[in-house]
Amino acid sequence: MIRRFIWIAALLLVTSSCSSDAKDETADSNTQDVAQQDVPGDVQEDTTPWVKGCVDGFCAADPDHAPDPSKMGPFPVGVETFYFYVKGDSNETRKIVTEVWYPATEEVRDLPYDNVNLMDGAPQELIDKIGMTAIDPIPAMQHRDAPLRKADGPYPLILFSHGAFGIRFQNVYYTTLLASHGYIVASPDHQDNTLYDILLNGYDMDKVVESAFDRPLDVYGLLDKMLERNEAKDDRFHDAIDADNIGITGHSFGGFTSILCPYEDDRIKASVPMTPSTYAVPLLGHEFKDFPIPILMMTGTQDRTLETDVEMAPAYEQMPAPKSYFELYKAGHYSYTDICSLDLLKLAEELDFGDAEDALSDGCGEDNISVDIAHPLINQFAVGFFNYHLKGSTDSKKYFDAAAAEPHSDILLYKIEE
Repeated sequence: MIRRFIWIAALLLVTSSCSSDAKDETADSNTQDVAQQDVPGDVQEDTTPWVKGCVDGFCAADPDHAPDPSKMGPFPVGVETFYFYVKGDSNETRKIVTEVWYPATEEVRDLPYDNVNLMDGAPQELIDKIGMTAIDPIPAMQHRDAPLRKADGPYPLILFSHGAFGIRFQNVYYTTLLASHGYIVASPDHQDNTLYDILLNGYDMDKVVESAFDRPLDVYGLLDKMLERNEAKDDRFHDAIDADNIGITGHSFGGFTSILCPYEDDRIKASVPMTPSTYAVPLLGHEFKDFPIPILMMTGTQDRTLETDVEMAPAYEQMPAPKSYFELYKAGHYSYTDICSLDLLKLAEELDFGDAEDALSDGCGEDNISVDIAHPLINQFAVGFFNYHLKGSTDSKKYFDAAAAEPHSDILLYKIEE
């Protein structure tokens, strides 16, 4: 109780300055598709000679290859939705709906993409309130329930954690690109702290505080579940996951999750927090000087939700090497998400969604860097970092070393320490 009280007090202090012990075991774990779509067949057989990890000479990162991580990789991308259960901090059973992106087989390459409908899987109460088409789809280079590309695996696993009142598919520009480069990316909805919750009930500070304790349990439960699926012979992901190379990444509150979890779960080997909240990490018993794995911290100079000089820079300076610090000029809090592609005025005015209004001045406004410039740079450094640390692609260092940042010195502050 004392720990929770201290954390609440700290979080309230952080919020007022903004512009707007061991893992629990999973309980009754159950896998079930939430949304499925048949994949057409009858495609022409590919007669190109097969080389592991390569498509027509375009190879995913490995010890011998270092592809440009700012561009889509050699593999088509499949996506599935499933759920499982974990015990929360208060011992309640939590249903964790999860999106998983993965390398897919060639038969889907030329098929139409399945864009992200943010209302798919939304609570019926919310659908009744605003309808299925209230929020425009997000373009995504993905194919629903496509066959997994087993021959080129196994693949490192990346865990993605969304922001406070965000959603599991809020960063598809990033998660699909990771999958195309040979990663399995699993992103959970943190129950009671999602986009659906804020649209239904508005901003709730109590839910934010509760989520700080539940989020790591969601992540550990998801990691357990994905590795369980890796062992299940009848599962899509059987023998598809490289269990020795697991990374974590996330945005905002998910950035906090990306920093907290590696202290407590040594299965995680590399971390990329984006515009993270860091204030509560020491209050939960961890010191930045003891951060245990390589980290690439990403932020924006114009972040008005979590101030860079308060939340990111001081924490980074205390962390041990190897570490990197990536700060985009004119980038705001939401520059790291896909929210800028939505009709924010409609969301703010018609749906009374406060985050949409905030985004217009915190990443998606006229004074902010365009996501057409920001996202490729974010992908280059983040995916290059993972390729180096999780895939053994030593030549991928060129995509996130000091020299990689020099051509962008007018828009990027970058530091790297070995």
